[in-house]
Parts: sequence; C-alpha cells; structure tokens
Amino acid sequence: MKTVSDVFNEICDFEKRVGLFYESIGDEVKKEYGKFFENLAEDEYRHAEIYKKLGEKAARDERVI
Repeated sequence: MKTVSDVFNEICDFEKRVGLFYESIGDEVKKEYGKFFENLAEDEYRHAEIYKKLGEKAARDERVI
C-alpha cells in the first residue's frame, strides 16, 4: 500500500528522471533542437519541485491509497 505522500514522491522522482533524459539527448540532436530539450528539462525539474511540495503537504495527512 502507498500513501498519498509516497505517490507524490514517486512522481517527483519520475519527473527528475525525465529531465535527465532530456539533458542526455545526443549532441547531433542538440545541434538543431538543443534549446527545445533544455526547456523541456527545465519544465520537468520545475514539475518535480511542485510534486515534492505536494508530497510534503500530503505527509501531514497520510492516507493510504
């Protein structure tokens, strides 16, 4: 069983991994689309922070889902 906080923390970790994926795009692709993937990575890290804060808030109310 998972708590609401667990779910938000897992989503946060996922968002960070997606950000790292975007950062790891090969150099050939980055030449043409580099800024695009940089922006996507920044968005994912921003999402991770949102989910982290939601997880912290949810930790006060540890409902099981």
